[in-house]
Amino acid sequence: MLLDLWKYLILICVPVIGSFGPFLVEARAADHTFWNKDMLHLEFAQMKKHPNGQVSQTFIVHRPENQTDKISVLFQENQRPEVYTVPLDQNTFSIFADKPSSIRLFVFTRAGQTHHVVHTDMVLFGKSRSLALRTLAKPSEAAVLKTLPHIFLVGSESYYWHQTGIPLTFSLKTQFHPLHPVRFHVADNHQIKPLAADTLNPLQFVYTPSHDKQLRQAGSTAVKHNTVFTCLAHDKKLYHLAYTFQLHRSRHAFENYTAGAIALAGGFLVFAGWVIKKRKTPWWKE
Repeated sequence: MLLDLWKYLILICVPVIGSFGPFLVEARAADHTFWNKDMLHLEFAQMKKHPNGQVSQTFIVHRPENQTDKISVLFQENQRPEVYTVPLDQNTFSIFADKPSSIRLFVFTRAGQTHHVVHTDMVLFGKSRSLALRTLAKPSEAAVLKTLPHIFLVGSESYYWHQTGIPLTFSLKTQFHPLHPVRFHVADNHQIKPLAADTLNPLQFVYTPSHDKQLRQAGSTAVKHNTVFTCLAHDKKLYHLAYTFQLHRSRHAFENYTAGAIALAGGFLVFAGWVIKKRKTPWWKE
């Protein structure tokens, strides 16, 4: 038990031990078991195309232990300033789109002195004459997004189909300056891996998802869930921040260009030989 505890502390929370005080036990976010239990977790569920042309994405929310506040769900669409809210139906919610929509989604809550924030981006390719239902958030709720600390994907507007082997850069946005070096980790296939900080920007971390044999064999539309997360301490509060996303197999990493070139050259030679043979054959013998 003591050995396991030291493993959790060394892996993620060493940089903030000095300021944890009584919240030290809550910092064991690096282990997948404790991470699932102690941190707010967002899971992509079914994406569905409806008869009216709208597309919806359903999410499952895994609540943190000792939750004291309600779970809030806010999102923005196509980089517009309006902030919308979505109610939870038990532990699920859905976002609908009637047109191609880039969604910036935040889910957050509080458990005692620990603040949990999960962020993600997605694109829904809706095409409908029926407008998707939107509920504007209250001004007090919308104002939260201006100060909410979170992990974000740099250049997220350029991504809608995350693939293995493609580098992704994640960064941290906060209104306060962390007193200790920030460390990012990723939960990938039930394993926790540390991410290396950019040498020029200590708040940016590059993650290149490794190729996954099982994902590759599961089909072109198969996905798995990855989550980048960190643990911060500030002003006697803990912040568990996460960015979750779906990951697909690489489209081009395993293409055999040599075999393709050989097949193309062979086909060309066969065709050329057939043409030469036909040209040498008198037409009256055909």
